[in-house]
Amino acid sequence: MGDDFELMPGEVINLKLERVGVFYGSTCGLEPQGGHGSLLVTNYQMSFNWGGKKSINVPHLTVAKVTKRDRATDKRAEDWDESSGSAANPLTHKMGMVQLERRDTTAMTVIIFAASTLIDDVNDELYPNPTRQCSKLFDCLTSYVFPRSLTKVFAFSNKFLVEPESDGWRVYNPDEEFARQGVLSAGSGWRVSHVNHEYSACESYPRKVGVPGGIRDWEIKKALEFRANGRFPG
Repeated sequence: MGDDFELMPGEVINLKLERVGVFYGSTCGLEPQGGHGSLLVTNYQMSFNWGGKKSINVPHLTVAKVTKRDRATDKRAEDWDESSGSAANPLTHKMGMVQLERRDTTAMTVIIFAASTLIDDVNDELYPNPTRQCSKLFDCLTSYVFPRSLTKVFAFSNKFLVEPESDGWRVYNPDEEFARQGVLSAGSGWRVSHVNHEYSACESYPRKVGVPGGIRDWEIKKALEFRANGRFPG
């Protein structure tokens, strides 16, 4: 993983973790999922790839809490014990854990195993020690989730290239943006509303707005009566 990972303009890979476990929460309609795979940490997001399935991508600023536990300092040693015979498999020998909670309350856990490896792409260093891997991952994530400087936020690194002679008013294409966000995908639970086509609903909203698929345009118009300047949730 990493060679075929498509980076956004200005996005750089900081850490590569191989043979780690990731388990992704069970709230907000998401079924518990996860397994063993590879994890990339960039200056914008974490991306977990496992067994050819769809990657799990978590932008740093969607995370509200980061904690870590490593086997050397964990007082509840029984939490790490596996059933008899599991020690023969290095992937079941848990050595550290970094837990995250997203702003939508979805939980995510990254498990470091004895067989895990971590590569610091920025400094070209290899971390074979699981305890150091856990600390390195925690420190890296914390620096982006809770940046001490505003310039650490990815918006200051993102470099969207625009041709000098191009029409700036046409740089943004709402249909392409909705497709990128998955709004147009079947089963996404969202749809594109044209209720603001003539800017009659809200002057500060675009003509096309993504809204939950179950709400109809007449319901949005009724909701405008209770929203300041017509700014309905979208």
